[in-house]
Amino acid sequence: MDSIKKPETLPSDHAGIKFPPPLIYLIAYALGSGIQKMFPVRGFPHRWKNGGGIVFSLLGTAMISTSVGHFIQAKTTILPMKPTSSLVTSGVYRYTRNPMYVSFAAFYLAALMKFNKPWALLFLPPLIGIVQRYVIRREEQYLEKRFGTDYQ
Repeated sequence: MDSIKKPETLPSDHAGIKFPPPLIYLIAYALGSGIQKMFPVRGFPHRWKNGGGIVFSLLGTAMISTSVGHFIQAKTTILPMKPTSSLVTSGVYRYTRNPMYVSFAAFYLAALMKFNKPWALLFLPPLIGIVQRYVIRREEQYLEKRFGTDYQ
């Protein structure tokens, strides 16, 4: 397969991520839910709640299942706390380097719409910034070091 690049030697290092990234999304959602409980505000219209929840759930499910499938096919880990053995560049990875984080954001939007937590929407921009700075940037530095020009 030409879309899966394997380095000649496997390092014992990793991207330096110390916790599962979905935990960041859960914490932000919990904060938004807590504020919603303390300071209730009128939420989303009924059709937005259901329609948006379904659309974002389907989008997140499609992206995460496709992403994980490519990692399984490449026989590499989805966990950024472990060494990466292969660089996946096929499928959805041809368009974005971070489809799993896009899917987590889609699930976040689905949950806040479906469960009517509009305060949680305020946490989405800082959440994305935190993930970009403390997870994605570290992963990109690691992958560039690990795979060089194949990653670039």
